Amino acid sequence: MLLKQEEGMTLVEVMVGLVILSSALLPIMGFLVKQTKVIQQVKYRTKALHLGQQAIEGLKATKFSNLELKATQYTGIISQGIKFKRKVIILPYQGERDIKKIKVKILWENKQSLELVTLLSRR
Repeated sequence: MLLKQEEGMTLVEVMVGLVILSSALLPIMGFLVKQTKVIQQVKYRTKALHLGQQAIEGLKATKFSNLELKATQYTGIISQGIKFKRKVIILPYQGERDIKKIKVKILWENKQSLELVTLLSRR
């Protein structure tokens, strides 16, 4: 009596194959989720850096004698659906009358922040 050779896979073989495939794909999916979060954080940080630089450039365009030594209150900025707060502080620099220290602090969600500091001098 001749036995026919069976073709195809049994249900057990298919299940074992799925288990092996899913155990290989799960770490990859976790990596992709983490990378998406990192990319989002970099996007926020880049936008915050741009907003801070924008404030500094605006102060550079201002006449030096018009720069008051004070802290500007936080101003809310919404950009691409992200809520940012920007605070500009103008301070004297080590007693020099012709140099002012500018600090720009940007805050956004999850208590993340970025601070830019520069010096401006009389031209």
